[in-house]
Amino acid sequence: MINLAIVLVHNKGTVENRAQIDLLKSLIERQTIINSDFDENGLEIGTFESYYYTLIGLPNRVIFLQVFPFGVTPPSNKNVIDSYGVFYGIGDESKTEPRFFNWGLKRATDYGADVVLQIDDMSKFDTTDLLDKLNTLTSPDNLMEFIETAYGKIMTVKLLRIVGQLREDRNLSVALTDYKQRMTARGVM
Repeated sequence: MINLAIVLVHNKGTVENRAQIDLLKSLIERQTIINSDFDENGLEIGTFESYYYTLIGLPNRVIFLQVFPFGVTPPSNKNVIDSYGVFYGIGDESKTEPRFFNWGLKRATDYGADVVLQIDDMSKFDTTDLLDKLNTLTSPDNLMEFIETAYGKIMTVKLLRIVGQLREDRNLSVALTDYKQRMTARGVM
């Protein structure tokens, strides 16, 4: 089983930012694990619960990350999903989409993700398609490390190690074109 990270960038309008959280929340299932608790002598003294998240219909553990760009009012429902987040404030006015992409990819891998999905359009998100793409990326016969879909960009941790991150001195479109050229030059795509 692979660990998946989903990154939401709140670069839309107030209503759209709230809606993408609400839609994602409707697809999340919390999985509870009952664990044994032991004393210093190794004797079981009780139990405690831990949990993780999955998406409905997918077995993969999922973590969530949210990016709040400078000048965006964080959605009032930002805490309805258990997530990591970054808030760009004064002094971060120049931080743009390539920076958000890089932050999501790097932080997701720091938190143990094998694959990262940065959602661009939550309204087009499809868990069946995501499962198909995850199977493609994790196939031992596959050389792909990056897939673009109608709903976002899916990439592996290996991509970060092999290619690095997006150049942040360019707009997203140009930075992605450059990134794809670097992927091809390094024999991955």
